[in-house]
Amino acid sequence: LAEEAGDWELMLEALTWQLFDLLGAADMPAVRATLEYHSRLAGELRQPFYHYTGMSFRATLALLEGRFD
Repeated sequence: LAEEAGDWELMLEALTWQLFDLLGAADMPAVRATLEYHSRLAGELRQPFYHYTGMSFRATLALLEGRFD
């Protein structure tokens, strides 16, 4: 609905919660795809909080995959 309404900030909020749900369900391909979409929108919107949430999820994925560097 947020996407249909063109409310990109609400869309990013929804994607953030979707990332939590997908991570909890261990659907890693969906996490990666959603994270890429989230990152694209965050870049367009230029809101620091959404850059932070995207980077936090990227760090979480790195930890889960054993990429500690």
